[in-house]
Amino acid sequence: MCDVFDAYILEKPENLSDMEKSYIRQHCELGMSSLEGFDIPKKYMKVVMQHHERLDGSGYPKGLKGDEICYNARIVIIADVLDAITSFRPYKKPEKLEAAINILRNDEKKYPQELIPILEKMLF
Repeated sequence: MCDVFDAYILEKPENLSDMEKSYIRQHCELGMSSLEGFDIPKKYMKVVMQHHERLDGSGYPKGLKGDEICYNARIVIIADVLDAITSFRPYKKPEKLEAAINILRNDEKKYPQELIPILEKMLF
């Protein structure tokens, strides 16, 4: 990936074009391929590939649904979304932690609800 283009996309204050979204969504496969020579167990490599999947199949890169997404990736999905919601982005202000958890809780079709109480125990 090109560092200049990466920075442009990551710092872009408006919506991404379809081409830019497609480019960014390659990072799962690129991350996995960059780790292949390190003898990392397959169950951890799945996390790299699946951390942007969603329970309802709306995620990427493969549109996996429900139990097709491994448990460890589900944990990272929750952590990644929580981080995205609570972090500053050029196109949005960060939300408070409580608001982020409510967003996760209110979208039960996308996010593994059984993990949210565990997250809350860890954070509060």
